[in-house]
Amino acid sequence: MLHQQGHVTYIFMLHQARDPILNLKNNALIYTSGFLRCMQTAQPLAEALDAPVAVHPDIYEVGGVYAYGSNGEGRVGGTGMSVQDMAQHFPTYDTAALPSEGSWYTGPWETDAMSRVRCERVARWLRSPDLRSEAAGRTVVLVVHGHFISTLLSTLCGIDEDAARDVNGRNMYKDRPVFFAFRNTVCTSCSPFMIFF
Repeated sequence: MLHQQGHVTYIFMLHQARDPILNLKNNALIYTSGFLRCMQTAQPLAEALDAPVAVHPDIYEVGGVYAYGSNGEGRVGGTGMSVQDMAQHFPTYDTAALPSEGSWYTGPWETDAMSRVRCERVARWLRSPDLRSEAAGRTVVLVVHGHFISTLLSTLCGIDEDAARDVNGRNMYKDRPVFFAFRNTVCTSCSPFMIFF
């Protein structure tokens, strides 16, 4: 079942798909986080835009998949869905870039410093000739999370997130001198080439 925010996003994308300036219908390539809510949001977008969806291993919320340790040891790495689980719920999604066995997420709890390194990697990928070739002129749509969007946009814009403001054991971005604040679901176009959700 689509959550209310996913439904609002779906309605927005239906209008965007019909916009002759954006020309997204049959002209988009969607990448999503492996988190369930993002995959749920991507589903009606893919239908509205008649676009393929790929689950990207580096596009996920800052912190990764984590749980709180049972003995008060703070945040520890958790587990996400397997590609087999994803295939049951989202059979058309491309999961080839994910581990074939076990959880799609295999890391520890991710610090803000670790997330900045990951966002550098994602920024290189977004700017890469390989992605431009794969997109073949289509608009790249990212279905991702708020803190990740803020860190990625800072990276893409060359804004220093000031590591001195990192808080041990927490993921914080609103205490930075510059941050991009979004509600849980956001629709924004960075250029004709990239759209973030």
